[in-house]
Amino acid sequence: MKNTLMATIFLLLALTYVHANVFPAGNFENVGEDGKLVGWDRQPNVEWLRSWGANFEIVSEDGNRYVRFTDNSPTVAESKKGVWIEAYLPLDPTWTKLHVSCLMKGEVKGLGEEAWYGARLTMQFEDEHGNVVKPYPPQPNIRESQPEWKLFEVELTVPPGAKRLAIKPGLWGAIGTLSIDDIVVKPVKPQE
Repeated sequence: MKNTLMATIFLLLALTYVHANVFPAGNFENVGEDGKLVGWDRQPNVEWLRSWGANFEIVSEDGNRYVRFTDNSPTVAESKKGVWIEAYLPLDPTWTKLHVSCLMKGEVKGLGEEAWYGARLTMQFEDEHGNVVKPYPPQPNIRESQPEWKLFEVELTVPPGAKRLAIKPGLWGAIGTLSIDDIVVKPVKPQE
């Protein structure tokens, strides 16, 4: 099912977007000898996470790898408020829009008070010093349980001054589980 869904998605994207995926680390297939994902700048200390009821794992299933984030805290108030990984995509100065897609599924057992909390693909544009360049782009977000893989797609407008896109999938102010795979970032073909 997942392979058929992905084949259909890639065909549709190929018809719409000229540029290739510029974020190959988003497929989670490349794991180094140290057991860490290649192309991801920050990965949590699993022992520390487990000490407070959370976990991050690279899952291999039917020849495919994806990542899973878990926070089993009894309540959001008792949680550390986040389990995530980070990668930074340098932006080509000719890119004005990006199409971002990913597959997500998860079980949301509780959410914090902020409207942006959830099991999500958090993204933000940053300048050359790592400062946020606003506005924040749209964020694919699961705020209630989604047991099956679901495709999420957003289009981002690159703001002036942005030099990189920070990509941070995970649980943000939420308890439960998030699985995510196939994060694809493609520059959008300029309108003729």
